[in-house]
Amino acid sequence: MTIYSMGTGILNKPFCKTCGLGVTNRPADLSPEQIDALPERRRQWWQKSKAIASVNLRLLDTFDYKSLETRKFDGYRLIPTPYLNP
Repeated sequence: MTIYSMGTGILNKPFCKTCGLGVTNRPADLSPEQIDALPERRRQWWQKSKAIASVNLRLLDTFDYKSLETRKFDGYRLIPTPYLNP
C-alpha cells in the first residue's frame, strides 16, 4: 500500500502498489491549527469523513456487493466546483 494526499489535502487515498487500485479514503491527520485554517465547508467535510469507513468493493473478489443496501452519493451536484467548462 502507498498513500497519496490529493486535491484539498483533507483526505488520504491508499492505493495498492502492485495494481494501482484505490482502496479507501481516510481523513488526513490534521493539527488543530490546520483544522481551524480550513474553510468552513472543507472543515465540515473532514469532520464528516471521520465517521465514514469507505472500502472499494472491487477488492473483494467473491463478495456479492449486490446484496448490500447502498446509497448513491451525487458529488457532482452536492459539491459545486468553481470550474466552468469553456
